[in-house]
Amino acid sequence: VSGNKRLNLAFTAAIFNQCPGLDQLTQEELDKVGLMDDDVGDSREERAFRMWMNSLGIPEFYVNSLFEDCKDGLALLQVMDRIEPGIVSWKQVERKPTNRFKKVANCNYVVVLGKQMRFSLVGIGGIDIVDGNKKLLLA
Repeated sequence: VSGNKRLNLAFTAAIFNQCPGLDQLTQEELDKVGLMDDDVGDSREERAFRMWMNSLGIPEFYVNSLFEDCKDGLALLQVMDRIEPGIVSWKQVERKPTNRFKKVANCNYVVVLGKQMRFSLVGIGGIDIVDGNKKLLLA
C-alpha cells in the first residue's frame, strides 16, 4: 500500500484493536501465561506508554513502572534517541545519576529535547519527572 507508512501502521493497529479476531483467554490460560502481573494497579494510559516504550526494541531496556523507571531521565532519553537518532548528546547526560541534582539535570535535558522535537510540554519541568508527577507525565 502506498502512502505514509506510519499512518498505514496506525490504521492497521486501530483495525486490530477493534476486531482482533482472537477469543478471550480463559482463566486457566491467564493463569498459565502469568504475563499480566506487572499491570496490576496501572492506569490505562500508563500501561499504554510503558508497553509502547518496551516495544521500541531498545537493547537492554525494559520499563516496569513508568513513573519509577523514568525518574532519572535515562529511559526517556533512550526513547527519544530511538525516535530521532542522534538528538541526544550523550556527553551532556549523567549516565549514572547518584543524587537528585543529577537526575533533575537529566530530566531537564529531556524537557529541552522534547521541545526541540515539538512536543507540547507546557508547565512541565525536570523536577516534575523526578518527583513522578503522574498528572504531568501522562499529559
